Amino acid sequence: MTVQIGRYGSSSLLRKALQNNQCQMNSHADQILSVETVIPTLPIKRTINLKLLPLAKYGFNNGRYSINDVIKIGLQRGYEVCPGELAAQFRLQYRDQPLAPLVIFGMAPFGYRGFIWTFIITDNDKGHSLRAVHFNSQVLSMYPPGVQHAKDVMTVWVA
Repeated sequence: MTVQIGRYGSSSLLRKALQNNQCQMNSHADQILSVETVIPTLPIKRTINLKLLPLAKYGFNNGRYSINDVIKIGLQRGYEVCPGELAAQFRLQYRDQPLAPLVIFGMAPFGYRGFIWTFIITDNDKGHSLRAVHFNSQVLSMYPPGVQHAKDVMTVWVA
């Protein structure tokens, strides 16, 4: 699976493309993408090969763990971090991708309004939604009942 980044040149143009294509976003994602300095975008197009791994492969089963825990383990295993714009580009380019009820991107967290954030994609009765969430959010407590087990969560890294 691949995603092309650098297609829009700025996060606000990427946000506009998401809106024009009727891609759902929570209010935090919408606000963050409207500020050019928070999520840098590449000035040139680049195709990224992705590695998709079920969360169960990390040794997590059921229990309490945060997005931060997931990212730490991925980095310890040598997975490459995703560029900041990748989650939004993934949402835009794979609008009907039924990967899992929750997709976590192996990306560096970013600061916005005094909090540390990351992007995820959730699935609900209205479709997939790009969401900005606090980096230390508990994965299984975020969006029940869709996310009940580690098998319900997919992670995305640069291959």
